[in-house]
Amino acid sequence: MDRRIIKSKLALKQALQKLIQVDEFRHLTIEEICQEAGCARSTFYSHFESKEELLVEIIDEQMAKIERLIARRFDNQLDFYQYLEGFVTEIVEPDRPFFQSLLAINLGSDGFRARLDQAFQELFMKHLGHLKSSHILSQYFSAMALKTTDLMVAESIAGQDMKVYAKLAQAMCKAVIETSKNFGN
Repeated sequence: MDRRIIKSKLALKQALQKLIQVDEFRHLTIEEICQEAGCARSTFYSHFESKEELLVEIIDEQMAKIERLIARRFDNQLDFYQYLEGFVTEIVEPDRPFFQSLLAINLGSDGFRARLDQAFQELFMKHLGHLKSSHILSQYFSAMALKTTDLMVAESIAGQDMKVYAKLAQAMCKAVIETSKNFGN
């Protein structure tokens, strides 16, 4: 790909990432994004059809990072704490305000929250697929993981508190899984 294209797309992404931290996404204009990026509207439209398409590309990149983390951190066992710790330290902490903004924007099934929920459900299904009620359990654990993420991103829990919360969530996961096994589900 041409270096100018790479440079202009990067500038637009960085501009949007900066702007969503100070203003609501729905209020941002393409003109504001272009001004922040230092490029013309024609440059924007040569790469993206809308600000939503630009945001989806940013979300795609973040989800790719998260999927690499999941692949790296999990082998055959589900370690909720290990995942959350890696998620926070490697992905969220370096840019907490950006993640707060991403979680607040509603783009439906293309949005960050929906995509994160889907990634969590797939992760849990991988580890719970052998159980009869695995679909329901994966939705339950995904909801718990999303709430934990919300709390961590909002800085409601951090440091030692995050460890305690994540270990509690992991213990709950194990207890529910064991109970499901005992009931033959």
